[in-house]
Amino acid sequence: MTSFNFSICTPLMSRVHKHIQQAGELVFIDSSSSFDDYNNPMFVISTSSAAGGLPLGVVVTSGESTSIINSAMTHLKYLFPTYNFYRKGSPGNIITDDSQAERSGLKKTWPSASLYLCVFHFLQTMWRWLVHSSNEIQSQHRQHLMQLIRNMVYAKTEYILNNKYKDLKQDLISKQYINFNEHVNTYWERRQEWAICYRDNTSTRGINTNNYAEAGIRILKDIVFQRIKAYNLVQIFEFITVTFEMYYERRLLSVAYNRMDRYISLRHKGLGAYQVNNTDITKHDRNNLLYLVKSNHSDREYIIDTENWTCTCSVGLTGFPTGEPCKHQHAVANKYKLTSPHLIPFFNARGRYLHAVIALGEDRAGTQAFYESLKTSMAVTDSEMMSTNSTEICEPNAPISPNSDSEYDSAEDNLDTLINILQKDTNEGDELMQNVSQLCCSFVSCSAKTRHFPKNAIVHYG
Repeated sequence: MTSFNFSICTPLMSRVHKHIQQAGELVFIDSSSSFDDYNNPMFVISTSSAAGGLPLGVVVTSGESTSIINSAMTHLKYLFPTYNFYRKGSPGNIITDDSQAERSGLKKTWPSASLYLCVFHFLQTMWRWLVHSSNEIQSQHRQHLMQLIRNMVYAKTEYILNNKYKDLKQDLISKQYINFNEHVNTYWERRQEWAICYRDNTSTRGINTNNYAEAGIRILKDIVFQRIKAYNLVQIFEFITVTFEMYYERRLLSVAYNRMDRYISLRHKGLGAYQVNNTDITKHDRNNLLYLVKSNHSDREYIIDTENWTCTCSVGLTGFPTGEPCKHQHAVANKYKLTSPHLIPFFNARGRYLHAVIALGEDRAGTQAFYESLKTSMAVTDSEMMSTNSTEICEPNAPISPNSDSEYDSAEDNLDTLINILQKDTNEGDELMQNVSQLCCSFVSCSAKTRHFPKNAIVHYG
């Protein structure tokens, strides 16, 4: 069979190249071969954003050899707009699975990019080797050996990594398996690809897996193709350029209209920002690009760079200058109403308008003035719950006294009434739903005193 490949870069994908900063910092690539009867591999290139993973290009090939992948990526490269990868011409970092053919093809196409292994898939590969019967690793030793490997992967510095490698070599259980040590030595030569400590000075923004690409493949299979194989390549092309495009258009518009759904990752929602007091945030330079945030628990001070949106604090396993979203960044954005490409909700219309432009294009997105009228957030976030004062959540003309227990007594009476109604075998659904509604409203009102529920909290039932 004659080898072939075709590349796709839709208008929406081109706008992601132009407007999403992460497109020039970190790219994910994953593939699947179950979209048609011929099992032609499909490669999805994507990047991260506050709205989730966004596609940058799609390639369908007849195989997964290095020559075919290199040819396909070269064609896709020429198909990209002139401002590809946020006007950098090449991605800074690429995270992939451990496919040598794929990685070789990518390295030939973008030689300046740094290629890293997905940590999840690397550990999964090591675990599969340990449990494979041909390697003869006893079951009671597998978890211990796996932990030794994990210690090396998540070492914070190269010095600690070398010590963890020595610990593995000197471990009594590890010495019992010569084949295990030989297998580890093979990957030790490639430690720059899988060890976290070598990513400290890169713009990975705390992302060490290609889960965004995995999610993109799942969207293709479950939503676009609906778990049905395409009839031919022409139908695949139609699914990518129409249905796939429409899905991401609606997803971006949900962010632009502040109608965020549950698929927005929690790491972008700024949870924990309520712990930072506004009085502890000050401007650090005259250009309003650097801000100083004091810690509530120590004498430490953190510097937030709002041009690149990085922080000097240590979040998880990564910190400055990788730019992982943190509570300090969200607190600064909240206080000064700034827009960060990594945090939602957006506190001004510019961020919302930008996502509308990516979804629809400048000619269809309207003007930025339209997005000025939208509320800052229509979703209940952690910072809202913890920062809202009790006086702000009272209904108009119905103030709540912090020391009054009358509302609690009323709620208990409503609860007793509801229980009595439920005990009666009645068919009066309207009466039941009316009491449920009153009960929920009473409890929300009472909970507002202690838990600071927002005044627009909605209880769904039925």
